[in-house]
Amino acid sequence: MAIVHHIHCIFILHTKFFQGNSNLYQADNGFSCQLCKKGEYLQKACEINQGPSTCKFCPRNTFMDKDNNYTYCIDCRPCHGGQELITECTRVSNDICQCPVGKYWVQALGHDGQCYNHSVCKDGEVVVAEGKYL
Repeated sequence: MAIVHHIHCIFILHTKFFQGNSNLYQADNGFSCQLCKKGEYLQKACEINQGPSTCKFCPRNTFMDKDNNYTYCIDCRPCHGGQELITECTRVSNDICQCPVGKYWVQALGHDGQCYNHSVCKDGEVVVAEGKYL
């Protein structure tokens, strides 16, 4: 009876470790494997329980912004709709874009959106709130 109790305790500890460790995922081979880091993608699952996965760096013009077990990286998305590039895509983040000064972003259903000119006050009107350049 003591042996069964001991095995049961080990199983519970293992289960709690797996559930409490956000750096692991359940691989198709049945092992709990370590996730790939930001900027990497999964090439091959681990071959021992809780072992390291085989990961590769994201190729040029792709990124991964979180720890993962994806077998691919996300394509970088270029600026569009009149936006300007603020920061180029890296292995860990997409391009960061914004509308140029004097314009604002309108997200529309069915497509990505567009930068539009801020309105200009007519004679006798005053600016109530400055527009944002998002």
